Amino acid sequence: MLAATENRLETIRSAFPKEGLFAEKDWLLSPDAFPIDKKFAVEVEQLGHRLFVFQRACNQLYQLSVKGKQPAWVARYLDAGKPEELIEFSRRKEIRDDLPRVIRPDLILTDEGYIIAEIDSVPGGIGLTGWLNQTYSAFVDFGLCFQTAATSSFPKKPRLTDQRWNGSLRDCKIDTL
Repeated sequence: MLAATENRLETIRSAFPKEGLFAEKDWLLSPDAFPIDKKFAVEVEQLGHRLFVFQRACNQLYQLSVKGKQPAWVARYLDAGKPEELIEFSRRKEIRDDLPRVIRPDLILTDEGYIIAEIDSVPGGIGLTGWLNQTYSAFVDFGLCFQTAATSSFPKKPRLTDQRWNGSLRDCKIDTL
């Protein structure tokens, strides 16, 4: 068992891109992927739509605050520390209702479930996530095949499928609504 674990860790280390993953970071590696059950995977999938609706409501609240139809403190708070040019640009009619194509919540698992610590719209880490999925899929027979569609546009969303993972995203059936 120890030899198999060491072999997995060496395989993971050798799969690191030559450029590294993030500059000057050390990584604590596990020989096994983080297990999640189907119920949790379904919950995470459902979060995508719910967070999209939340993001849209927050954007609408901000726009109404700017127009004086909601409390002014909302826009003041969200604009704090931003350059005036950025604020003016973000309020332009042709883009003010645009929403991020990536909504990435930072989840903290608890005994009762999970909490969302942050909702990020910057797609940093997606490449790392893809690399981790590809690397660990060599060791694990995933019962669920799940991919986030970072490049798809809303309202489409990826769907969970029940087919067996064979190590390639090409062979994983992803439906979009």
